[in-house]
Amino acid sequence: MTVMNGSANGGAAMRTGINYISRANPYPRVYYVDPPVGEPLSSVQIETREMTVRDVRGREDGYRLAEDGFCFLPNRFDLGDLSDDDAIRAHLYPQAEALTRHMTGIEHVLAFDHGIRRRENGQDSDGKPRSGGVQRNVADFVHNDYIPYSAALRVRWFTGDAAETLLRRRFAIYNFWWPLAGPLHDHPLALCVRGHRPDHFIPIENIFERGPNPIAGLAHDPAHEWIYLSGMMPDELMLFRTWDSFRALEGCIPHGAVREPEERPDAPPRASMELRVIAFHP
Repeated sequence: MTVMNGSANGGAAMRTGINYISRANPYPRVYYVDPPVGEPLSSVQIETREMTVRDVRGREDGYRLAEDGFCFLPNRFDLGDLSDDDAIRAHLYPQAEALTRHMTGIEHVLAFDHGIRRRENGQDSDGKPRSGGVQRNVADFVHNDYIPYSAALRVRWFTGDAAETLLRRRFAIYNFWWPLAGPLHDHPLALCVRGHRPDHFIPIENIFERGPNPIAGLAHDPAHEWIYLSGMMPDELMLFRTWDSFRALEGCIPHGAVREPEERPDAPPRASMELRVIAFHP
């Protein structure tokens, strides 16, 4: 059950279920290809815990990417054709790179991945999660997109012969996220902004055609502090850090979809866009 009330600092807060990874599930695996005979597509075990999620609506301008690991911005992206992956890469990636330079002060940046997440009958037509491109399922369990191996793997995949040199530099990975329809009240994205430690994370082995590519699920701890921005519109943008090679999992912002307390039959189903960028410090 979810309950909405006033928080100590004057904003709204809700009590809602957060889908954590069970600590009894130490080696979960998700297949983005056909699994071996007898294995499920996913062996992730969810443990739902009721937590307080603060609504930062009205205070969203008070967060800074460098200090807090996340911020909220006006969405001034010229989206172009979102039905064409190549068009997205050609049209939207340079805009995301330019905004990353502006926000971080880092010149060497590279947009490398994007996806649209939709909640349509709970999953895609064939029941599989998506490995990239236009269509992905809503991620309703708490996770961080990278661990040391998979963060370095992204650099190797997308920078070619320069990878080993670049990996000797500090690098960070950022995620731009925004709704495609709004106001968003169906499975909004929540961020775990404080209280998580490296020992709270459990690697999840994602299996792609290119091989294993692990992420990190988050196990429950009562110290976790959660926030979200209620009723996000397509002209609003969330930017958060999912990796910092100098701080590893301590520098990331775990995240996942949550449910708001009140059913809103007229709310559009969740449709959101995400775009990821690597920034290489000098």
